[in-house]
Amino acid sequence: MSSRTGPCCVGQGRIPHVSAERDPRNRVEHLQMASANDISSLVASGSVASIFANHVYYWGDRHRDRFIGAERAARIDPTRDAQDSGLHFGMHSDCPITPMDALATFRTSATRLTSGGSVLGEEQRLDQQAALHALTADSAYLTHDETHLGTLAAGMDADLTILDQDIVGLAIEQSQNVSAVATVVGGDFVFNRGGF
Repeated sequence: MSSRTGPCCVGQGRIPHVSAERDPRNRVEHLQMASANDISSLVASGSVASIFANHVYYWGDRHRDRFIGAERAARIDPTRDAQDSGLHFGMHSDCPITPMDALATFRTSATRLTSGGSVLGEEQRLDQQAALHALTADSAYLTHDETHLGTLAAGMDADLTILDQDIVGLAIEQSQNVSAVATVVGGDFVFNRGGF
């Protein structure tokens, strides 16, 4: 039986070495101040990450203005570096620290907008397809659930949310108006405002 580790990495220091034993998928939480070298090490070891993308919106201004300065703050939660390096990563809200709102997490990762309206680390923006992938397929991969969760395909669990607009094809600034019309869990509608 393999054991997994899940260190919380919010500071700027070396990410602890994690074992690359038979696919444990050790998961690093937050990945707040990870360097490009840290991310490369995670990829090489077969590790994964769950990135606290909402951090940019809720505390990005404060980190930039009071704690770490503009240059370092631009690297908070380096989603684009993670994507470009081939790291499997999901994104989370750290609920109850921030609201559990996947659409808000989606928007933040694609815009890097702070609550004060600034763009923090534009080069770390994800495109909408990559943001959706991180919230679905890669999130399932993080927990070894990719064989039955995370994508729409025959034989997969029917756990999904139906939105009133296509969030990938929509201009990101219009995504604030997107809402859920139905939710299906295990093939059953648990919320249905769309008349399905």
